[in-house]
Amino acid sequence: MTERENFRRLLAGEMPEYIPAYDMPNWRFYPTFDHQRLNRDGSGFDIYGVEYVSSPEADGGAMSKPGVYILDDITKWRDVIKTPDLSGVDWEKVVKKDVEHRDPANNPLFLATHNGYFQLIVKFMGFENGLCALFEEPEEVKELYEYVSKYYLEVQRQYTKYGNLLALNLTDDTATSINPFVSMDMYRELLKPYYKLHTDMALNDGLYVSIHNCGRCEDQIEDWMDLGISGWDPAQTSNDLVGIKAKYGRKLCIIGGWNSTGPATWQGSSDDMLIEALEKMVSELAPGGGWSFSASVMGASFDEGQMHKKKLIREFYETKVRDYYKNH
Repeated sequence: MTERENFRRLLAGEMPEYIPAYDMPNWRFYPTFDHQRLNRDGSGFDIYGVEYVSSPEADGGAMSKPGVYILDDITKWRDVIKTPDLSGVDWEKVVKKDVEHRDPANNPLFLATHNGYFQLIVKFMGFENGLCALFEEPEEVKELYEYVSKYYLEVQRQYTKYGNLLALNLTDDTATSINPFVSMDMYRELLKPYYKLHTDMALNDGLYVSIHNCGRCEDQIEDWMDLGISGWDPAQTSNDLVGIKAKYGRKLCIIGGWNSTGPATWQGSSDDMLIEALEKMVSELAPGGGWSFSASVMGASFDEGQMHKKKLIREFYETKVRDYYKNH
C-alpha cells in the first residue's frame, strides 16, 4: 500500500495498514513562486517584503526578523500590503514543477498556501501591534484578510487542479504553550471565517483538511470539527492528547504528539531517556488508530549529537512503530 493511500485512510477515519511517519518536509509544501523566497541559510524576503532570518540551530526554520515590520498602522494596510499579480501564470507548468519531485502518485501531498491569518498580522506588525489591531480595529483586519484571502484561494484552486493533492494543510500557530493568543470569541469572529473559505473549497474539491497549529490550542478543536478538519499536527504535549484521543477517536488524526522540547530531546540526554519517551508516546497514542508518528530533535543539522538522536528515532520507528498493528 502506498504512503498516500495509507494516510488517506487516517484522514478518512479508517484504520491504516501500518502507522505512517509523517514526512512534513516532503509531503507538506508551500507554493514556491508564492511563499517565502528564502536563501538556503533561511534569510530572505517573502512576497510582501517581510524580511526573514534563521540560524543553524533552527534546523531550517525561519522567522520574520525581530523588530523589523512593514506595517505600523492597520488602517494604512492598503498602502503597504500588495498581493502579486497572478494574471498570465502558466499554472499547469508551475504546479507540476513544484510537485513532480515529491512523487504525488505515492506520497500524500498537503498544500499549505500561507503561514496563517493570525501569523500574517503578526509578521506584518509584530505581536504587540498585531494583537492591538485585532482588538482595536477588527473591521480593518477583516478587510485585510478579505483582500489577501482572494489571492490565496486562487493559489489553492490552481494547485488543487494540477497538483494531485491529498489534503489542504490549514496552517496557523494561534497559541502559546499555555493558552491561545486570542479569546474564542475573537477566534470565531476574525479567524475562523477565513479558515472556512479554504476548508469549504478544499472539501468541495475532494481534498481532506488537516491543520498545523502549535501550542495549547485544544480549545479550538470543536471549531475544527465544524470546519471539516480531520488531522492535526504537531499536536504538542501541552494539550491533553490522551483525553482528546478518547473523546474524538479516529475523527481527528493526531499527527505527532511528541514532546519536542522535553528533556529527552536535549543535547545531553541519554539514549535510554529518548527511547523511553518514544515508547510512552506510542503506548498512549497508537492503540485504536487515528495517529501518525512524527518525532525529532531540534538543533544544527551538522551536530553529531543531534544526528545520532535522529538516527535513533528513525530506527525506533522502523523496528517498533511501523508494524505496530500487526502485533497488537
